[in-house]
Amino acid sequence: MKKSFYSTFGTSQDGAELAATLARLLDVELVLHESSYLGEYFKYSGLFADKLTIENNHDPSGEPRYAQFKEHPTLIFLSNENGKNAEKLSKHAYLKTQLRQIPGIVLLDDLVHVE
Repeated sequence: MKKSFYSTFGTSQDGAELAATLARLLDVELVLHESSYLGEYFKYSGLFADKLTIENNHDPSGEPRYAQFKEHPTLIFLSNENGKNAEKLSKHAYLKTQLRQIPGIVLLDDLVHVE
């Protein structure tokens, strides 16, 4: 069985400040991207995660992109889908622990998808 791990975190911190904090904490680079749908967002892919993004939860009109998380202006999406299940779980658990140590970050959703 192939397992994929997904977590969503929320915070009131600014995305750029959070990206800088994570870069220092993990000694990684989060790259700034631009999207017509997401606006500016930060992305990391590497040793600790297949994909981690820091995104603004509000569209240009101020409406939340994810209404269920409307009280969190900044969202962090973490996913690990590639590799052996044990390795994915280990990477995911490590990064979740690191994120929880940053003041103001809250785990909002946690999912294990089994194929």
